[in-house]
Amino acid sequence: MENPEQDSRKRFQRLDFDIIIKHIGSAGKYQILLICLAYYIAIPSGMNQVASVFVAAIPKHRCKILEFDNLPGAYKNLTEEHLWELYIPVLDTNKYDECRRYIPVKNCTEEDLSNCFTNDTKACDAGYVYDRTEFESTIATEWNIVCDRLIWGTVSLMIYFAGVGISSVVGGNLSDRFGRTRVMLIAQLAMVGLGIGCSFSTSLIMFSALRFAIACCVIASWEASFVYMIEVIGNKWRTPVGISIQGVFAVGYILLSVMSYYLREWRSLQLGVAVASCVFPILWIFLPESPRWLLSKGEVEKGMKISDTIARRNGRKLPDDIWNQALIKDGNEMTEAHIYPHELFKRRLMKLITLRMMFIWFVCSLVYYGLSLNVGSLAGDTRINNALGGLCEILSCPLAIFTIDRFGRRPVLFIILIAAGLACIFSTAANYFSSADSALGVVGTIFALLGKLGISSAFAIIYNYTAELFPTVLRATAVGTGSMSARLGGICSPLVILIQYSLPWLPGVLFGALSLLAAAMCLYLPETKDARLTTTLEDAEIFYAKARNLANPKKSNNDCHEMEKLDENLM
Repeated sequence: MENPEQDSRKRFQRLDFDIIIKHIGSAGKYQILLICLAYYIAIPSGMNQVASVFVAAIPKHRCKILEFDNLPGAYKNLTEEHLWELYIPVLDTNKYDECRRYIPVKNCTEEDLSNCFTNDTKACDAGYVYDRTEFESTIATEWNIVCDRLIWGTVSLMIYFAGVGISSVVGGNLSDRFGRTRVMLIAQLAMVGLGIGCSFSTSLIMFSALRFAIACCVIASWEASFVYMIEVIGNKWRTPVGISIQGVFAVGYILLSVMSYYLREWRSLQLGVAVASCVFPILWIFLPESPRWLLSKGEVEKGMKISDTIARRNGRKLPDDIWNQALIKDGNEMTEAHIYPHELFKRRLMKLITLRMMFIWFVCSLVYYGLSLNVGSLAGDTRINNALGGLCEILSCPLAIFTIDRFGRRPVLFIILIAAGLACIFSTAANYFSSADSALGVVGTIFALLGKLGISSAFAIIYNYTAELFPTVLRATAVGTGSMSARLGGICSPLVILIQYSLPWLPGVLFGALSLLAAAMCLYLPETKDARLTTTLEDAEIFYAKARNLANPKKSNNDCHEMEKLDENLM
């Protein structure tokens, strides 16, 4: 037989790496090391995804009073608390109005400060005074992104998530074209440069533009590292490895909380987040390219060499004829080579499955980022709440891993979304009445964290569930379509959070109601536990029809006729 190494360009598309990895090892010690190195990408990624919790935090503030703030020594007995009581109007919610002030009268004397203000109010016209206890500075305090300018902070965050969405489309293509490790390295180096530049931003426009570019790099490197890990590990370990990366992502949350405790000025914190990406270029030295990708691109000699290295460091040796064994015969080549995304919507049952999955993806992302980015509004310290949110996400990984294989994808996802939705509603109710009882604020925070635990688990499950629901020829496209729906949810999350400044109860109610609706959608999805993965479009349609018959026995006769018609159309 002709040696594949001598004619690599001719035979590169006909090598089955799954045969090779059986001899390399499913999860050898060297593969685990490579996965740990690739995992590091998730840490700076997690930091950047929630950096706005601290970098764009809005601390307690009030209107600046020139008559008092410009003369700090003139009124010796006037404390900050006393000034709030005299000068700041109180809203119907028993909270101070941070965007308006009473109009002071001229020639006020210290002896009778209660007569220094009228009952008329006006918007802050002389600037703001910020509470510097928790944050020395943020972009909100530096550029006064509060009150009537609050929308611009939301727009800046939406621009970041727009970068996430765009990179979701092009990032995977870049790693498919140029290699997994190469994209990881370039993206992490770019994150260093862009992050440093962002820390020296002179305007909100410059800050938003650089954050947009950072988002593109974050997702490009994230997707490349995710695919890399899936490619170098055996099939048995792909689910736990793929889900566990979200736990490492949450480690970035916790480290960001620690970092923000020592770096309380936003420019220093942004610089620290940028420096976190400097570690990966060192790790990259020890990270070989994915042999599966090399073989798919015709670089068989490099792929063979790396495969042999992985096997050797796992304590194994590849058989001499392994490459001849891995050759795919002409008769086994795929016949459906040109499949386009619109195929997801051409067949009735597949269209319904696709639309339901897209909605669940959208809700998972909307609620996930809504809870993650809004920890500053919860009772307690923002840093501790953010770290606890990261801990909940870490716990969500084993929760997903150990339940879906035992109880099934659909029932677990259904229960978790129900729990997350109820937790959001209970948290909203507790926070709404916390002005009368401060203990309810703590209860609201606990329920919010439980919601984060649930939605993080749902987010982890939905990746694997989507891949199992769709046939091989459309599997990556289906996951990509779901990911795009999730990015839309991420873009919408800042807008929903903004509503709380007008209607404090509405965001939590929306998060809860949408989670419950997504849970209802789960009831109309087929169960994939222990099911054979479908390969063709026709296989998938038959699988959906059979699953619906099992769920609705009364309709089985009608559906049998539909399946017969489908089979006739396929003949």
